[in-house]
Amino acid sequence: MKEHSIHATVYYVLKWLVISFILAILCGSIISIYILAINKGEQVRALHPIMILGLPFVGAAVTYMYQYFHLTSQVGNKLLIAKANGSEEKIPFRAIPVSMLGTIASHWFGASIGREDIATQLAGGMIDQVDQHFYFRFTDIEKQWLITCGLGAGFACTFGTPVAGTLFALEISKARSFRLDAIYPVFMTSLLSYWVTTCFDLHQRGVFSVTGYPKEELMTFVWLFIISILFACIGRCYRFGISLVQKSMQTWIKNPVWITFLGGLCVVILTLIFHNIEYLGLSSAMQKEAIDGTPSPFGFFWKLLYTMICVGTGFRGGTLTPLFDIGSNFGHFLSRWVPFDASFISALGFLGVFAAATNTPLTCFILGIELFGGKGAIFFFFVTITSYICSGKYSVFTQK
Repeated sequence: MKEHSIHATVYYVLKWLVISFILAILCGSIISIYILAINKGEQVRALHPIMILGLPFVGAAVTYMYQYFHLTSQVGNKLLIAKANGSEEKIPFRAIPVSMLGTIASHWFGASIGREDIATQLAGGMIDQVDQHFYFRFTDIEKQWLITCGLGAGFACTFGTPVAGTLFALEISKARSFRLDAIYPVFMTSLLSYWVTTCFDLHQRGVFSVTGYPKEELMTFVWLFIISILFACIGRCYRFGISLVQKSMQTWIKNPVWITFLGGLCVVILTLIFHNIEYLGLSSAMQKEAIDGTPSPFGFFWKLLYTMICVGTGFRGGTLTPLFDIGSNFGHFLSRWVPFDASFISALGFLGVFAAATNTPLTCFILGIELFGGKGAIFFFFVTITSYICSGKYSVFTQK
C-alpha cells in the first residue's frame, strides 16, 4: 500500500477484508472437517485400543500413497514457506485430499504426531489452487501474502489463537518483501478462519488455569533463566532426535514404505511392553494434566520418544502439537526442584520448548497470553526469548 490517501486506504482495507472473508470460509471449513475427523479418531481409539496394532500397516500404506501420487517433494510447510518467499513451484490439487486422508488415518491408529502441519498445508494448498485456476490481478508480493494467510489460518484454526497464528505465519516465512501492511490480510484471515472453527464448537477459551505467579524480583528471573536453558535443551533434543531417526533409518533402509512400517512397529512394541497408550495420537490430555497438577512423572520422555520415532520414520501430520505435551510435562517435572507453582512452570514449559524447537519466540509469547491470560506476560516473554536464544539457529522447519 504505497499511497497514503484516504481512497487508497479504504480500497486496501475493503479489498483484503473481502479476500480474507472468502479465504476464511474456505480454509476454516476444510480445517474444521479435518480436525473433527481426527478428534473422532481419538475417541474411537480410546474405546478400542487394539487399533494400535494396525499402525505399521496404515503408516506404510500412507507413505506408499504419497509415493504413488508423486507427492514426496511437493507438499509440506517447507514448500509453503518457499512460496511465501516467492517460489513459483505449484502445489498439485491431489496433495490436498492425500495429505488430509493420510494424516487422519495415522491419527485413528495412534501415530504420535501433530495435526497443524497438514492444517496449514490444507489452507495454503486451497489458496494456491484459487490462485492457479482463477484469474485475479494480484501482484507477486500479494501472492506471497496469500500463502502466508494460509499459514496463519492453519495455525489459528488448529490452536484457536488468531493473533499467535498471524505472528507464526510472519515469523516462519521471513519473507524479505514483507511490509507492515501484510499484517492486516494475514491477521484478518487468521481471525475469520478461527471464527469459522468456533461455529463447529472446536475451541474453548479458559481451558488452562495457571495459578501461583511469582513476584517480579531478581531471584525469580535467575530461576527463569536456568529453566529456560533446560527448555532450550529439550527443544534441541527434539530437533536432533527427529533428524537422527530420519538419517539412521535412511542409511540402513532405502524404501520409505518399510521405514514407516518399522516406525509404526516400534511404537506398537513399546505400547505393548509399557502400556503407554496415553502417548498415542495427539495426547492432548497431557497438557491439561500437567497444568492441573496430575501428569505422569516421566510423561515428557515417553511423548518425546514416541514422537521422534513417528515423525522420524515418515508419519505426516505435524511436529508442533507434541511440543506442547512435552514442554508442559517437562515443566511440571522441573517443579519438584524449582520454587514456583507447578501450573506456572508447566505453562512456561509449554511455551519455552515450543519457542526453542521452532525459533518463533514472538508467536510463543502471544500464544501464552491468548491461552493463559496476560497476568504472566513478562515471564512468558522472558522465557520464550531466552529459550529461543539458547536453542540455536535451526528449527523443526529448517531441518526437514
